[in-house]
Amino acid sequence: MLIYIDNEKRNLGYASKLLSTIYSGLNHRNLKKIYLEVASNNYKAIKLYTKNGYKKNRHKKKIL
Repeated sequence: MLIYIDNEKRNLGYASKLLSTIYSGLNHRNLKKIYLEVASNNYKAIKLYTKNGYKKNRHKKKIL
């Protein structure tokens, strides 16, 4: 699943609200973990996920 926020709607709290809605839905299904991938140079996304309790699990090497 790919989810993103349009550039003009960023920094308005929509991503945090979206994550909150996703968490709520997962809690109803008794799911405890979420794994995601984010590009190592996507600093804004990394900041968002860190702020929401995500921890770095591993670094995926890029294969050319």
